[in-house]
Amino acid sequence: MPPNGHALLSASSSERWLNCTPSARLCENYEDKGSDYAAEGTDAHTLCEYKLRKALGMEATDPTENLTWFNQEMNECVNDYVAYILELVEAAKIDGATKLQALFKVTIPMVMSSVTICLFLTLTNSFKLFDQNLALTAGAPSKKTAMLALDIYNTFYGRNGYEGVGQAKAVLFFIVVAVIALGQLVLTRRKEVEQ
Repeated sequence: MPPNGHALLSASSSERWLNCTPSARLCENYEDKGSDYAAEGTDAHTLCEYKLRKALGMEATDPTENLTWFNQEMNECVNDYVAYILELVEAAKIDGATKLQALFKVTIPMVMSSVTICLFLTLTNSFKLFDQNLALTAGAPSKKTAMLALDIYNTFYGRNGYEGVGQAKAVLFFIVVAVIALGQLVLTRRKEVEQ
């Protein structure tokens, strides 16, 4: 069953963290008050997981007695969702797909939109890595561990008269990260399935 607590990059707050990526980490400092809608969504996800596990022959514990927002409408929606997923799995079996083929042709394309977002954020944030680099090594020994963001910082603040060079490096850095990130978006969006 899912862990209790809200995901860092949750779907319910995606509008906020897609438009302002640092807001995801900033919100960690505040109590997650949640809402009735978030609680109902969590209950729906829990019920979906239970019914899918049960339908696929996996071990599962019935959570319905612990669900605050469980009702007939939720049950019907979850049944429709489970039927849709089982239909995809059954179609793959009828077509003679092996488990590996079903993974690559059915399962992965269904979750590709989530993979696209996570890969985009991971890729861009890894390029922009600065604070860990500064705190752990500060580029030592001999600036061999200095990543691009730290090198730009050291150029701008470390040498008098090199502010323009630091700015130029920052602009080039932005262009390179943007091109790589947009390329990744284009490539992974092609793999997504329209639902």
